Amino acid sequence: MNVIVDTNIVFSVIANTSSKLANTFFSIPVQAEYYAPDFLITELQLHKRKLLQLSGLTEAEYEISKTSVFAQINFVDTASLPEAYLKEAAYLTKDIDNKDFEFVALALFLDTLFWTGDKVLYRGLRRKKFMNVLTTSELISTFGL
Repeated sequence: MNVIVDTNIVFSVIANTSSKLANTFFSIPVQAEYYAPDFLITELQLHKRKLLQLSGLTEAEYEISKTSVFAQINFVDTASLPEAYLKEAAYLTKDIDNKDFEFVALALFLDTLFWTGDKVLYRGLRRKKFMNVLTTSELISTFGL
C-alpha cells in the first residue's frame, strides 16, 4: 500500500522528530511506502524560516531531520502524470486549496491514500466524495498503530 504525504505532515515531523506524529510517520514505512510530489521539496524550502522559528531547530538539526524524513519519501515529478489526473485534482481542489492539487493528482494516479493534517482540505475533499483522504487518527486506525 502507498500513502501520499502532505507538506503539513512533513513540516510537523521535521519540526519535532520525537512527537507522536513523527512516531506515526516513521512507523508506517514498515507497512507502506510514502509518495509526494516533488513540489513538497519546494514548498518546504519556502517555509524553512518559519519552521526553524517555530521548532527552535538549528540549521544543522533541521538538515538532519529533513534528511531522515525525506529518506522515507518517494518524490514524483507530477508533470509526468497524465493530464486527466491533473485536471480532476484541479477540479477537486479549486475552491478548497488549489496549491494541494498535485498531492491529490498523485493520490488519484496511484489510486492510494492521501494523509493530510489540513482540516479544511480534508473536509472539502470529503464533501466532494474524494474518500481516499485521511487524518492522522484515521491513518493510525487504518494501519493498526
